[in-house]
Amino acid sequence: MAVVIAASVWSRSGFYMVTFISGLQSIDETYYEAAMVDGADKWRMFYSITVPLLKPTLFLVLILGFIDLFKQYGLVVTMTNGGPVGATKFAVQYIYEEAFQKFRLGYASALSMVLLVILAVITALQFKVMSGGAVNDK
Repeated sequence: MAVVIAASVWSRSGFYMVTFISGLQSIDETYYEAAMVDGADKWRMFYSITVPLLKPTLFLVLILGFIDLFKQYGLVVTMTNGGPVGATKFAVQYIYEEAFQKFRLGYASALSMVLLVILAVITALQFKVMSGGAVNDK
């Protein structure tokens, strides 16, 4: 499982880095200039300017990363095929096997709907906790 996790992180890290770089480039330099005039050091600027203004980007990355966690079918099938003894089998692979190998289409469809509901609930919880990625929590 550790190898699957490492490969998953490696395969998606480029996308997330580009997303964070885009978020960093969208921060206006005048915030940093005003903070320097006020005498803030680099750590204070990071925690008071960069982190709050990257909240929407972080929110997007967390949502996409969590959804991506459930979609690791191709990677797992390529690397381990769910083995040994199903130790690396993810939900999507189980749904695929139920539908197309065991031909239990109704059951697989129900599992897909359960997965959809789980993802929707967790996404809604993340949205609520992070205030939808809004910069101001007012």
